[in-house]
Amino acid sequence: MRTLVAGVFLAAVTGVSSPPAVITMPDLATGVVNGHVGLLVWPARHSSLETYALLPIDGCRAYFIPKTNVDTAIEEPCGTWLRPQSGAYKVWLEGPDYVSPFPRILNYGDEPFSGRGSEAVMPVVDSGRVSLPKEIPLPDGTGLRVLSLNGMFHGTRQRVFDRRPVDPHSPTAMPVGGVIGGIFDRATGDAVALSRRVEVARGKVVPITPVRPATGSDVLLVLQPPLDVQAKTFDLTLLDGENRKRSPDVFLHASDAIYAVWYGASGRTAHITADSDAYAFQALSLTLRPRQVITYRGKLQRKPDLRVMVMGPDAVVKRAEVTVASSETDDVYANVKLDRAELPLLVSGLPAERLRVSLAVDRWTAVEYADLSDANPGDVRFIL
Repeated sequence: MRTLVAGVFLAAVTGVSSPPAVITMPDLATGVVNGHVGLLVWPARHSSLETYALLPIDGCRAYFIPKTNVDTAIEEPCGTWLRPQSGAYKVWLEGPDYVSPFPRILNYGDEPFSGRGSEAVMPVVDSGRVSLPKEIPLPDGTGLRVLSLNGMFHGTRQRVFDRRPVDPHSPTAMPVGGVIGGIFDRATGDAVALSRRVEVARGKVVPITPVRPATGSDVLLVLQPPLDVQAKTFDLTLLDGENRKRSPDVFLHASDAIYAVWYGASGRTAHITADSDAYAFQALSLTLRPRQVITYRGKLQRKPDLRVMVMGPDAVVKRAEVTVASSETDDVYANVKLDRAELPLLVSGLPAERLRVSLAVDRWTAVEYADLSDANPGDVRFIL
């Protein structure tokens, strides 16, 4: 099966020089390795999500990260039919002056060849390099992780691109733009030290220096959003021990993860809240430890839906009005005049809390409660 992204080749001719040679990928019919379907990856520069120019494969290497062992990178050449072990891989490309802006997930089944190989055209962008200064040693049982803060590609959220260099003191390619680095405990996945944001420039090597907080506590929040919905907004706030409300010092909203960092949070406890159009977030209280990094990882759920069923004569139902509000405050989240054709009424994107649902017909009112605090969908029924 072909995983090629549809596109066109863009060429530029300057002066009277001859047109550049058109780069073509191998025929899918040649994609056989030892009787099995071959997999081939190829770099391209994208001018949009659908439009790209294939690049020469000289110096291009592909890195396959098995889903079952994220600390292992299998290096392979681009433009060559491959037969990796069956499984799911996170894959990115790296060339002399470019790197993938985000990884792709490729599933390889190692199936018998049936006439066609599998190709994947992968976007690349300008790259620079980062390295850990040699005077910063890595304690036993820890490793360096580097995170690109470029969560968007041509206006679309993409996967997080983080690297775990085998030799952190050697330059590691990263996309041009903001990055952050950290020293992490390999056993727990918790951060030991975090760097400030640094800017990667094309063709340059920049140092990345994770350090423990000099005062207070650093807080790293890593959240996994649901796959079936993408929020447009997700605004986090940390309330520290001095009652200061702080937005994150570093923030990344990618398609598969949200990262937030606060440096030097004061006090013994930090309270974190969030406001989002689509994600339900339970407020957090984290115990802070001076001069340490506090790591929290969690999963987000989509905001819950409420289904309201009203049973009764049509003439009565058509005069009914449903109001959904907070059970603790006067906040009204929905107010709907009913029509038999709309039943059951589905109210989407509600806060994960206990709700008061009112049904009014003329001067008559009935009230039911729905507890959506676990972010699961709820149901309410009225019988007239």
